[in-house]
Amino acid sequence: MKTKWVVLVVVFLLCALTVDAQLNKDIKSILDSAMVNAKRFSVNTQGINWDSVQSQMYSRAEGIKDPAGLGDAFGYLIAFLNDHQAKLIHKADNKIIAQHVDYHDAELPGTNLNAIESVFKFEVLENNVRYIRIPSYDNKADLIKEASVLRAAIDTLSKSDSSKWIVDLRGVRGDDFRIHMAGLGPLLGEGLITSVIDKNERIEKMYEIHNGRFYEEQHLAAHFVCPADLSKSNVAVLIDETTAGAGEVLALAFRGRKLTKLFGSQTHGNVGVVKEIDLGGQLALSLTSRYYQDRRGNIYKDVVFPHTKVQQPTGVSEDAVIAAAMQWLVVPAGNAVTASILKKD
Repeated sequence: MKTKWVVLVVVFLLCALTVDAQLNKDIKSILDSAMVNAKRFSVNTQGINWDSVQSQMYSRAEGIKDPAGLGDAFGYLIAFLNDHQAKLIHKADNKIIAQHVDYHDAELPGTNLNAIESVFKFEVLENNVRYIRIPSYDNKADLIKEASVLRAAIDTLSKSDSSKWIVDLRGVRGDDFRIHMAGLGPLLGEGLITSVIDKNERIEKMYEIHNGRFYEEQHLAAHFVCPADLSKSNVAVLIDETTAGAGEVLALAFRGRKLTKLFGSQTHGNVGVVKEIDLGGQLALSLTSRYYQDRRGNIYKDVVFPHTKVQQPTGVSEDAVIAAAMQWLVVPAGNAVTASILKKD
């Protein structure tokens, strides 16, 4: 029996040495770096046989000398991590070499963030319902400048009866939600509104509102005068599959608020915090390294679901999602909403 185990060990070592000999030194270094970082940062590491994954990655990388040819090897790793936001890119041209089969990008194809900003609008609908449609921002946007525009809209709409609100997050994407939180502070409520947690569900970062002021990790990030108390206002939040990235974080922040209801369809699926790992030279690996949770401690790992699912009927000009929100906000059960102001853009 002892002889059998010795033979098996020898065979295993010979196989390992054979694979190692067939691997380019630089390629092996990239694969090893990816494995170390995946173990350290990925949120999806439970139950993974790392020795087996490493062996398979080595096997798929045999004979490859150009890092751009590692798509198959990294595709195997990403599949095991089951990370919808994972991807391997070639840094020189930002070309995706490998990604999850259901890869979800906060920047949807054909999207121009500057164009999205033009949809920002706010108005008073019938029955004194306040409506505000939120824009998207890129990482270069000035937090104070842009948040002050949102806050000015909130202040304008709050000058008279403002107990009923519709916040439209459809089309909101990107990865900077801080402007939204700073601008919409009075509507988001007081205290902790969302937090970032690690894979062990320990809080690593907090976002809070105190007296209308936005705090990031207990540091004041934006200070605006807060003349109106909107904490007891009813808020209907509109979401759908075009609500991605920053829009999803904002949606879950609202989802934990009292007197709030989400309408529409599930969001795009970009709730996690993505970390980009430089693998040296030409490649960078993106992995989901953190999750968000709402103020009630509910963790979001993929999408944000509405409280009330609403589908837009084909060929109908009336915005069915706004109509459903209006129904909840102002209309007694059994009555119908006037559709004259609820046209889709």
